[in-house]
Amino acid sequence: GNLQISDYVESRDSKGKIRALLDENGQRVKKAGISMPVEILGLDNLPQPGDVIEVKPDVKNHKKKFESALNLNAQAGITSAQAGNLLLQKNKEDLIFLNLIIKTDVIGTIEAITKSVKTFDSETAKVNVVHAAVGTISPSDVSLAQTTDSVICGFNSTIEAAARTLAKTSAVEIKNYSVIYNFLEFVEDMLGKNKKAEFVDVVEGQAKVQEVFNVSKSRTVAGFVVTDGMISRGADIHVIRNSEEIFVGPIASLKHYKDDVKQVRAGTEGGMVIEGFSDMEQGDVLEAHKLTEATS
Repeated sequence: GNLQISDYVESRDSKGKIRALLDENGQRVKKAGISMPVEILGLDNLPQPGDVIEVKPDVKNHKKKFESALNLNAQAGITSAQAGNLLLQKNKEDLIFLNLIIKTDVIGTIEAITKSVKTFDSETAKVNVVHAAVGTISPSDVSLAQTTDSVICGFNSTIEAAARTLAKTSAVEIKNYSVIYNFLEFVEDMLGKNKKAEFVDVVEGQAKVQEVFNVSKSRTVAGFVVTDGMISRGADIHVIRNSEEIFVGPIASLKHYKDDVKQVRAGTEGGMVIEGFSDMEQGDVLEAHKLTEATS
């Protein structure tokens, strides 16, 4: 069958409506067919390895059945995080995370690494050791890395020839270190590289409506003068009347006299159509907002 966005799905101890599907290249797709590997966003817990995910047509009819299964797992002391040792799926959109598979030459190195990576955990980032063991880097390590989207990090470990070949064909990254410090630098760089940009809402400018032109029942043009800053395409317009915000929406059309323009600056008149809003009145204040990437 197929999986598609908005399907309600369940496995043994996870459920949810599919909010997004990502293909093997991390690109969003609307539908996934037979044998197509995809990543599902929207589940409240990460399914355990081997669990079957089923599309359920009626959420209400399956709610009690799911809750009973979840209670049984809770009584047994089992959680999906323990079973898979993976980051909870529900946190995927909120966290920068890095999954690692560790192979070392001695057991003591594993203990040191596990302790060190904990220092990177925060409200916005998590380093997750999916698997750690003493020995060579094998094809099974590569397969696990591909399944869990992990980077393999070895410490004085030999990479088996078959593992090296499989890693190339499956695009799995293998790193080998002799010094833990270099490994920690790699982790820090990876988290920094994948850091999600933070945006702040900036008021770009203000204008005052001087005249209103009703072009049609659903289309109103506001003739305005910019009183501060500028009004530009791409901004969201907050319509303020009697000191109260009554609407927020994007600019559908921006003109200076008859010319389409990208921006209108302070002291200049213009005409504007706001998408989804036609109830403009003389004296309304138009406040232009834009999301700007925050500087650290």
